[in-house]
Amino acid sequence: MAKLKVLMMGGRRCGKTSALASMFYESINGAVNNYLTIADKTILETKDGERQDSLNSKTLELTQKLEKGSTATFLVDAGITRNFWNYTLRVSIPGTSQSLDIEFRDSNGEFFIQGTTKAQETEEYIKECDVFVVIVDTPYLMGPVDGHCTEAINSYTNVVNDIQGFLSGIDDKDGKDAKMVLFVPIKCEFWVKQGRINEVVQRVKDVYDVTIKNLSAYTKVGIGIIPVQTAGNIEFVELKAPYVVQTPRGRTRCCKISDTMIRLENGKICRIDSENPPIEDVEARMGVTPIIRPYAWYRISVDQVRNSLSTEYAPHNCDQLFLHTLRFAFNKFKDIEAMMAKSIIKPIIKPTPPFFRHVDCDRLEAILFNMLRDRILKDNEDGIEYIKYCY
Repeated sequence: MAKLKVLMMGGRRCGKTSALASMFYESINGAVNNYLTIADKTILETKDGERQDSLNSKTLELTQKLEKGSTATFLVDAGITRNFWNYTLRVSIPGTSQSLDIEFRDSNGEFFIQGTTKAQETEEYIKECDVFVVIVDTPYLMGPVDGHCTEAINSYTNVVNDIQGFLSGIDDKDGKDAKMVLFVPIKCEFWVKQGRINEVVQRVKDVYDVTIKNLSAYTKVGIGIIPVQTAGNIEFVELKAPYVVQTPRGRTRCCKISDTMIRLENGKICRIDSENPPIEDVEARMGVTPIIRPYAWYRISVDQVRNSLSTEYAPHNCDQLFLHTLRFAFNKFKDIEAMMAKSIIKPIIKPTPPFFRHVDCDRLEAILFNMLRDRILKDNEDGIEYIKYCY
């Protein structure tokens, strides 16, 4: 079955796979499930000795952190991939055998640094895609970073300039081939709880201003911002200078919390061993510059009413990434139909985007309308904002 292709873009360790996992979880466990059936049809691969993580395994990583119910401050997104992986979600209309597949390509963040060995491969793949999701690591977007240049660290972490370069390869073919770009700031729990999500949205507009202006020049490139809470109850605490220390279990990331104490990545507080002191994490150095990218530390949220830890895995608005992609695909299909109807030369066989061949489009249109009416599919609310519609 042919697939609609979505490219996940973003920096190293920014949380692209976790965002995908939360998108899938919320879509199958939330209100979307009352309208559509979504199944993970991914065939997991192994490349160069590295095995692809399943979406369920990434969900499990987040739920396990919450289930521990610890008051500790810890690190997330410890894993890092060296490859690109494709995840296929099948969308079906309940009570029918009709379905379509959406393929999300998740890549190592270094694939989005121009001049690297994988850059050309990424540039070629962009030509095949319809939807581009720019994952933005919100703690680095918002800063501030004590003692360092916040703008430089954000630009490096979220590969802002490189993303702009890659997105310049989008071609809507003078309005005949619509595209959509979604900026998705993730890990927004802290700013939502502070009532500051509009600040995050404005910051995205400011940081990606040049990219947004360039994309807006196209006839049919939609541009939206969808802030999400990746886990719902794991919230950002602080950015701290990065260190590593050797422990009985191996090399562990940590930060200094005083001249004598360190905090390990699992949240455990330890006294500094003079014979085995923490050393600067050289892997956190920003290229050839002397600037070090800090670690972002998190904690489990506290339920202010019950005065207890909120240990429920509750991603929020992650399903909007899926729903806005689906709606765009449907609108693109209707647009192609309309263009063919206006064409002087009528084809013998009416062309249909291959990913819509097995779907009753009238019924899907009614489902999308109902979800919009019921505010399951959200437009310009809850922090979601469209800069430009292409339909």
